[in-house]
Amino acid sequence: MLKWTSFLLFISLITLFSCEKKAQNLPEVLYIHTQEDIDKYTHLLEGTKIFNGSISFENENAFDLLSVLNIEYISGNLSVSNQEQLDAFERLKKVGGIVIGGDGELIINNIEEIEGILIASKATRISAPSLKKLGVFILNGETEELGDFSNLEFIGKISMQYANVLSRIEDFSKLEYVEDFRLNAGDIEILENAFSSLKKVDIFRLTYFEEDKEFDLKWVSGIDEFQDFSIAGSFEKKEICQYVYPIRNNSSNKFSVIPSLELIDSLGLTIFESLGPLSIEQLCE
Repeated sequence: MLKWTSFLLFISLITLFSCEKKAQNLPEVLYIHTQEDIDKYTHLLEGTKIFNGSISFENENAFDLLSVLNIEYISGNLSVSNQEQLDAFERLKKVGGIVIGGDGELIINNIEEIEGILIASKATRISAPSLKKLGVFILNGETEELGDFSNLEFIGKISMQYANVLSRIEDFSKLEYVEDFRLNAGDIEILENAFSSLKKVDIFRLTYFEEDKEFDLKWVSGIDEFQDFSIAGSFEKKEICQYVYPIRNNSSNKFSVIPSLELIDSLGLTIFESLGPLSIEQLCE
């Protein structure tokens, strides 16, 4: 019995040593230029569920990626150059960050949490139906549409400050809380229920300048809690008074509505009279 116990202990130690060695042999950043860059780690990757580091595809080539099928978590960044490379990580649920270099429509199909940043540098349309939690979403200057984000519940920061070509936001219908929400846009359509569950935003910055088209502020009226709230631009008086005026007391720190010069002039106000928290009182009472 003692010999058998010693034998099992010996096998356990060998297994533990092998696992530690396997983890140590995987690079901290796996750069993939050719198939050979993958093949030399195939025997290690096949049994890996947690990749402690980053994986970066350096071109749009097609690769045999069966060896990454079992990876469920990447602690660093996953950088891919097209949809096929992203889809190869079928069981990936959580990642430190994602950088997507492909163009056209890109879809995140299985990842549920991005701890850090999501950047899609060339995509014209982005969807992530599986995503539930996102650290930072940086929108580039080429994205035209944000599609299906229907399971996303939390965003740390979403920055669309230079999204001049963004024309449509479709479905963030489960999004409840955003720490920092910044949207600087021109002609944009936000679907009626796009932010139907949004209740809390710590910092809210909305700037819109498109004199010839109305901007629907109805979705803003459902937010119950702010720290800092600021909107500026060419909003209609009716929209401000109907949807923004009722939530003026929901901000715990600062609340500011800055109308367009055209609206200021039409009310007989000077630009100095229209600045700051009192502006909404002047507009709506």
